[in-house]
Amino acid sequence: MSKATEILLGPIVSRNGGFAFDTFTDATGTTPGFTYRRVEQAKYDRNATLLGLHRASGVVTVACETVDEFRRRSGAMSGTGATQPGFVMQRDGVPLHA
Repeated sequence: MSKATEILLGPIVSRNGGFAFDTFTDATGTTPGFTYRRVEQAKYDRNATLLGLHRASGVVTVACETVDEFRRRSGAMSGTGATQPGFVMQRDGVPLHA
C-alpha cells in the first residue's frame, strides 16, 4: 500500500505589503505562496486550494491555523526539526485570524 501525500497549508500572514500562505510537502519542502493585495483574496485562494486538494486521491491536507503549528508539523514531517533554515519563522509574517 502506498503512503498518502501529506500537504500542509500555512496560515494567512501579512508579507511584503500583502497577504500570503505557504505550503509544505516532504518532497518539496516549504513553498512560498503568492502575495495578494487583499486578505479576502488570500482567504479565497487558501480555501479553494484546501477544497481542491481534499478532492485529490491519495492526498491528505492539513490546514494549519498558526505559524507555530505549521513549523512544528513541517519539522516533524521532514524529520529535521522546525528550526532548519527555510521553514516559516515568526519574522516572515504576522499571522492573521479569520
